[in-house]
Amino acid sequence: MDSRCAESVRFLGPPLAGREQPQEGQQQQQTQGTDSWFCFQVRRRRRAAARAAVTVSFLCHVCVSLKELLLEKQRIDSGDCFALLRGGRVVAAAAADDRVVAAAAAAERGVAAAAADESFGWSGFDLGTLPPHSALRKGTEDFSDVPIFDAQNVPEHVKTDPSWAEKPFILRGDASLAALQKDFGRSVLLQTANLGNLSIRVVPSWSLLRGGGDEPHLLALSDYIEHLDLYEGDTRLEPAYAIDPSYKIPGLPDSQVIDTFIRAWNRSHFENPASRIIFLGGAESGVGWHRHGAAVQMTIHGRKRWFLYPRGTSLSPLWVGLSIADWLNSIYPSLPAESLPLEFIQKSGDVVYIPDGWYHAVINLADTLAVSIQSFSFEPAEAAQDDT
Repeated sequence: MDSRCAESVRFLGPPLAGREQPQEGQQQQQTQGTDSWFCFQVRRRRRAAARAAVTVSFLCHVCVSLKELLLEKQRIDSGDCFALLRGGRVVAAAAADDRVVAAAAAAERGVAAAAADESFGWSGFDLGTLPPHSALRKGTEDFSDVPIFDAQNVPEHVKTDPSWAEKPFILRGDASLAALQKDFGRSVLLQTANLGNLSIRVVPSWSLLRGGGDEPHLLALSDYIEHLDLYEGDTRLEPAYAIDPSYKIPGLPDSQVIDTFIRAWNRSHFENPASRIIFLGGAESGVGWHRHGAAVQMTIHGRKRWFLYPRGTSLSPLWVGLSIADWLNSIYPSLPAESLPLEFIQKSGDVVYIPDGWYHAVINLADTLAVSIQSFSFEPAEAAQDDT
């Protein structure tokens, strides 16, 4: 066992307790994966402490830089920064304090909802276990600033008008995704992982896009599923997110299932099967601000909250390296109404289209399994420079 990880045996105990032990012929094959799990948890705990230090440092930086922030707000007010055009006109969103009041009122009324696919879940969708600012906007858990169409009856004008290639939208209630839910429940996924000895790439959500952040760590898929939530006493450690551009989980959708009208807009973008990425994570895991080529994301299980800015938007450098959870805590409440992002909730069975070059960030509101087919053709040199 790796000497760096020996300490983990003492405080973590056997992560595979209660599971069938490997046969003698499998012992050597699985030892390395088990050691990797120990290593990952040790590093995860160390990162939790490091993250707290980074948060304190960030807050101190915000206090010291108050003058700069006020100057930035003046530039926004004077029109030097972006204004979101929604349907050809600027739409002012509710003020942050109004959202807080509404969220508190909703919480007092006992607002709670269960995901339609509870059978998948480790935790499902429960507003009582999520911070109100994560799951609610203006007191509701269902909202969308982008058009929603019936996936079984997409309007002809959407199919035939290529200008929709530059607009985000949701196709709700895709029957093919609903049919996959029973094939990718938690127990079925665990069985598939064990039979195929599958592994998956995992990274802490907060460092996913951080310059110099942690490299993805290869873990046994079954270990990741069984230990998705890890606690240090009563403190839940930062969520880890599995993001893997691999084909090791059979039966998941690929680029061939994308609606023909979307493929017609971006034919060269969605032909490469290597662009398929699997996302598997628990509540409050997610991805901070980034951009790439056009993308179609299909959610089989779970619920996601998306934040979008149109192509050409310049984001504040203060946002770089923040996890989406930290951004929601420290930045989002102070944004002026005219600078708020477009937002929507993606539910299980939804197909989301994100245009080429749009900045976006995502937080999972429940245990989520999704597949993204995305293009990497968007100005790669510029994107790499902006997103580091």
